[in-house]
Amino acid sequence: MAGTPAIRGGDVSAGTLATPACDEVVEDVRKELSAARAEVASLELELYGEPIPWPHDVEPRMTEDAFRRTMDEVLAECWPDAKMTQMDCAEPPCMAVLFDAGDPSDCPAWTRTHGIAAGMSTRPVDCGGEQKRMTILLPPSGKYATVDEMMAASGKEDPAVQENFTRRFMARTRDLHLDAPCPE
Repeated sequence: MAGTPAIRGGDVSAGTLATPACDEVVEDVRKELSAARAEVASLELELYGEPIPWPHDVEPRMTEDAFRRTMDEVLAECWPDAKMTQMDCAEPPCMAVLFDAGDPSDCPAWTRTHGIAAGMSTRPVDCGGEQKRMTILLPPSGKYATVDEMMAASGKEDPAVQENFTRRFMARTRDLHLDAPCPE
């Protein structure tokens, strides 16, 4: 009959009503959703950078196992009251979430492996009504014995690579600050 909706599936009891206009609307909405998802992915890439793959020739001190061993040594030797609640090694470099940690440049267990430099992001967090200091700690890209040595090396990196690293650092630390559990 002209003007009656079509029944999909051929069986009225199991089919769904559909009209050509409804099919067109559904297809338009799917296209809009696909375009919106592509726009979100583009904005996320612009804001958060492109995830950094682990290189095949990663320095031994930068591997997940080596970083975990270093963090165990740091906690045992320098910060026995600090707690590590999480490690993120999804992309380089690994990051450790610590509570009540000190300055890594004052810790021989850290400086033996990574020199005097460290990447850090620290903020106060509420842990069940108690304020604690959360620190996200990551190793530097190079092992430096002095600040002058570190500063001399900092200007040699490709600006685009450094910009992406900074975006990834900011995104990863933000996520860890939001998601890392408080110590028990």
